[in-house]
Amino acid sequence: MSAVTAAPRDEALVRDPAAPLVRTGPILGAAIVAAGLSAIVVLQSDVLLRSGWFALFQAYNVLAFTGVGLLWLRRRPASGVGPILLLLAGLLTVVSLQGASSSLALSIGVLFDPVAALLAWYLILSYPWSRLDGAGRAVLSIGAAAVAVGFVPWFFLSSVISGATPLARCTAACPENALMLANRPDVAAHFGTTEEILRVVFAVAFVAVLVWRLVTASRPRRRVIAPVAAVGIVWIALFGVTGAARYLVVTDERVWDTLGWILTGTRVALPLAFALALVLAQVFAGGALETMMRRLRGWPGQAELQRAAADALADPGLRIGYRADDGGWRDASGERVAPPAPDSGKTWRELGATDAPDAVLVYDSALDDDPELLRAAASAIRLSAEATRLGRERTAILDQLRVSREQTATATIDERRRLERDLHDSAQQQLIALRIHLGLVNLRLGGVAELDVLGDELQAALDEIRDVARGVYPATLRDLGVGAALVEAGRTDPRVHVRPQPAARHHEALEAAVYFAALEAIQNASKHGGDHASIVVDLSEEDGELRFEVRDDGPGFEPRRALGSGIPGMRERLVAVGGRLEVDSSPGRGTRVRGVVPLPA
Repeated sequence: MSAVTAAPRDEALVRDPAAPLVRTGPILGAAIVAAGLSAIVVLQSDVLLRSGWFALFQAYNVLAFTGVGLLWLRRRPASGVGPILLLLAGLLTVVSLQGASSSLALSIGVLFDPVAALLAWYLILSYPWSRLDGAGRAVLSIGAAAVAVGFVPWFFLSSVISGATPLARCTAACPENALMLANRPDVAAHFGTTEEILRVVFAVAFVAVLVWRLVTASRPRRRVIAPVAAVGIVWIALFGVTGAARYLVVTDERVWDTLGWILTGTRVALPLAFALALVLAQVFAGGALETMMRRLRGWPGQAELQRAAADALADPGLRIGYRADDGGWRDASGERVAPPAPDSGKTWRELGATDAPDAVLVYDSALDDDPELLRAAASAIRLSAEATRLGRERTAILDQLRVSREQTATATIDERRRLERDLHDSAQQQLIALRIHLGLVNLRLGGVAELDVLGDELQAALDEIRDVARGVYPATLRDLGVGAALVEAGRTDPRVHVRPQPAARHHEALEAAVYFAALEAIQNASKHGGDHASIVVDLSEEDGELRFEVRDDGPGFEPRRALGSGIPGMRERLVAVGGRLEVDSSPGRGTRVRGVVPLPA
């Protein structure tokens, strides 16, 4: 099978097949009419021993082959199997004339019986490609020779003829052959031995070809061709046995009836086998997709994606190429992926948008005859590739967000430290100088009460600025860490009990986020907890995380209805360094604020 050297698009692989190329309604309606008319023709005549069963058998054949043919046209519009099935349904409509009382109609019906058989043999031998390979052509040639040697002389040199199945046996009222050239059955009998030998040779070769295809086929292909091959093997094996029985001059009617009924059963099963092949193709494609998606959970690497696709398609040589910086395609190992040579047995297919494909797929060309399987694999490949791309973008965005948060936290600390320096070096120093100058003036004046009051107010303002400066960025936090800073902050309120565990020093942005979030929780508890509330602050470092918890037994509140910027502000501080905040409170149950920040590895 030659490879497709052009790069076909993958729309047929990632979507349901296109609408059928023909309108199914008129064809199905015509088949129903044809089946009905053929049944009426048979039932109104009295030339067959089992006219009712023959009418039912032929109506089934016409409708079954038509329905399955339309199904193939819908599911695989590019395949030739659907049109061949429809053509076979048309031939079987003509074969139904075997039960007519008209001499010409019956003769035409019998004449088309081997034509329909040859087409059915072609269909089986060419499946699923709809064209014969060398072995198929050779086998079909033997079958055609058997028909030419056995059927043609018998048909044109016999006055009484009938169909091949037990259901088509004539009664004594069977009309004469309208197409007979001469009534010389003795001449036709001279070809009997040759025809029987050709039947056996044909059957052996036919069965051997189908068995060889089953043995050498890949696992997915074998599952798909098995129904058709199985029916074909049984049918043609019995066809050969019939030839052998004639050669051995078997006269027992029970043997011939048994062979005839089994042959009839295989004719009934033939259209069902083609329908089952489509069902199995869809089932196995779904199984392959499920298997691939199970193996590709998360964001697998390109190498694992290629292995999963190769296993699902049973194609060890499958390769997936991705767009490289130089504009070409490279696989997971970095090797260049190029379109295969025409005689390589490989197909090249681009996956993705027409103007910007995501990847290319190079696979065994035989898989083109399993579009459901290819569609499943292509869908999984595209989904996995898209998930991998989104995962990388997500990682990049998270990295950017982390860097941005770190920069924001660092900038906030720098700003706090600048404010603390400005307050200390500028406003605080000026107030100290002013306080000293005011004291000297008051001393020279001998102590003025108004100046004493002014000095006390100036000292109070100086103390307040010092408190503000310490709150902007406490020196204890900078020098001793978050635990010591929280202990110092808790000394101003006797209700607060700080219980820090010994902890190592960490990045100042991380310590500042924990400190100010915990300080905000302490201040909220002091403000809303009540005069007799107990406020406990725990600080610990466990499992690679720095944790704090502020608990109080105050009146509590409903966190979702909380107003103000306290809780959102605490959460933003911790999120900026990759942490999280939990608030557990309800009216009458107190409040628990818990913060967790991951520590760098």
